[in-house]
Amino acid sequence: MSGTRATAWNPTAPELLAAASPDRKVTVWQVPERGPAALVAVLAHHTDTVNSLAWMPDGRRLVCVCADGRAAMWDALTGTFLADLSSYDTHCTMVAVSPEGLVATVGEDGLIVVGHPDDGVQNLAIRHYDCTVECCVWSHSGRTLAVGCDDGTVDLLSAGLCLVHTVDVPGAAALTVEWAPDDASFVVGAADGTLHFFAVGGGRPVVRRRTG
Repeated sequence: MSGTRATAWNPTAPELLAAASPDRKVTVWQVPERGPAALVAVLAHHTDTVNSLAWMPDGRRLVCVCADGRAAMWDALTGTFLADLSSYDTHCTMVAVSPEGLVATVGEDGLIVVGHPDDGVQNLAIRHYDCTVECCVWSHSGRTLAVGCDDGTVDLLSAGLCLVHTVDVPGAAALTVEWAPDDASFVVGAADGTLHFFAVGGGRPVVRRRTG
């Protein structure tokens, strides 16, 4: 397996970029507007391939989730391991961090965990599905977590993982979800190459488009 697995721009220092490679390393780069990028740190002791990255709001700590189910926090500016946050039976597929520092992780085993590391709470809320959870993303307000599943379901959940609303993408896994800047709508990228645009609270897609 080759190529970059995941990337994440720093929320407080826009010139810093974290990138995960198949060799179980995460590198942090300073990318200026002009001139070459400079290596800042290497996070080299992951236990498996890193699937997803997300910065904490302080712009210093980075959460990495791996194919062996491990979710860990690092000091991304020094390359120092800080703590394990959660563990899954199989692939941990994605991590998302809210503006308030809530860390959501999802996995192939259908588990969703929300924790608040700054309060010392790793398992603030837990929810389980009977299918693979492919992705998760917080709304810009941090009040709602969207999760996409391989059965085509997209659930909107509260920070405590209570169900707020459900939409369905017919016939294809929901691989990605992205919120509009005003949180009034979101787009779902499906495994069959289609994009589905939903208004929050709506049951059917407002627009459906095929990519490619």
